[in-house]
Amino acid sequence: LNIARYLSGKGYAIEAFRRAEDINSVFGNTLMFSLLQQDKKTIGKFVRTYLPQLDSTNEQYEKLIKKEVKILEQLKTKLSTTDIIIVTLGNTIDAFMSEDEDFGCPSVFPRFLNAFQDVTVKGQTAITQVIKSYGGKYRLSGVSETLPVIGTMFKCLMSLNPKAKIFTTVSPVAINNTMGISEYDERGPIEADCASKSTLRACLEEVLQDDIFSRVRYFPSFEIVRWLGSTSAEQVFGRQDAASTHVSDQVLASIYDYFEYLYAEGNEHQ
Repeated sequence: LNIARYLSGKGYAIEAFRRAEDINSVFGNTLMFSLLQQDKKTIGKFVRTYLPQLDSTNEQYEKLIKKEVKILEQLKTKLSTTDIIIVTLGNTIDAFMSEDEDFGCPSVFPRFLNAFQDVTVKGQTAITQVIKSYGGKYRLSGVSETLPVIGTMFKCLMSLNPKAKIFTTVSPVAINNTMGISEYDERGPIEADCASKSTLRACLEEVLQDDIFSRVRYFPSFEIVRWLGSTSAEQVFGRQDAASTHVSDQVLASIYDYFEYLYAEGNEHQ
């Protein structure tokens, strides 16, 4: 979202697919990109599988399904026709469940669906109950589990758009709570964040060594943000609003100036 805002302000035609930071799981994104490779009928069947417990009336339920399918179809079209795709790896925390044999997707609950974006306490409670009803359990994934999924994610994007340049980053925003994650109840979010980001970065480094991903470039926004704080007097987080999850505007501007310098069309550093 931040890079979309910045590049849009510079006159580039860019659009962000907006999802909350805690939902930006590499497993959830891979599930979504896998689903987008299917036809409209299969996408509709998938949506219909996971939404029935959110609405009690058929009329509302059918409208919700149509809305979800439309959002996914629009995203599929945009991914398939764009010149550049930028994908941010957020975390390795997700609601893991049994493998879905019908859809051949990663074994996580589809929190990327618009119906599951409710940020109210009541809404989150209802969503958690739905996830539990499907056997979902929140936890972190490890290296062996994450490594092939990242590769699958890039393969899906390359299949959806064989010509687009793909850039990837790791989100510098930290995990701020571990509620519902039993193995971190006593250890807390600092350790969980370190484990999650380290897993993502190590797996991404391994995946990008494969020649089949030569179209994918890594941009080190994570490293710039996380290491800048220990080597500079600049307030890296929260300078504008005191929020520990918001990178300061000055830091963001310097990061995206660097991105534009490296990769803007006509630049000798492409």
